[in-house]
Amino acid sequence: YRISQLFPDNFIGAAMLPQSPGVDPATSIPELERCIQDYGFVGINLNPDPSGGHWTSPPLSDRHWYPIYEKMVEYDIPAMVHVSTSCNCAFHTTGAHYLNADTTAFMQCLTSDLFSDFPTLRFVIPHGGGAVPYHWGRFRGLAQEMKKPLLKDHLLN
Repeated sequence: YRISQLFPDNFIGAAMLPQSPGVDPATSIPELERCIQDYGFVGINLNPDPSGGHWTSPPLSDRHWYPIYEKMVEYDIPAMVHVSTSCNCAFHTTGAHYLNADTTAFMQCLTSDLFSDFPTLRFVIPHGGGAVPYHWGRFRGLAQEMKKPLLKDHLLN
């Protein structure tokens, strides 16, 4: 917040939600509301893996996450889907965990009906979307096989 006030032409705020393994995401809502209402933040960071590389939380498409999505829709804000560090020695944080998480988040959305429940929900998937742009044909084929709406090439932009 401080930096966004010092350099308003260069920075705008987004909230980092407090998330912990096994904790109901709804407990983050007061912080989300405070950052949007009091600080004028325009988005949030959503960690799909609060366990730090052990992936013990339900997928992003699970109703477990719906309280946060309801607030996102209410405030018309996006979430950047970004994991924190990896505590799992099998997944180097920047060399594997971030990229795996981006691909995983995309697949969780692709294989679900999440956007039927929340048509205006918006996610930003960083790091170029993990493997998604490099295997776009594979993901289009998976969507087609699962009878999902056709993935359009313009979604890569």
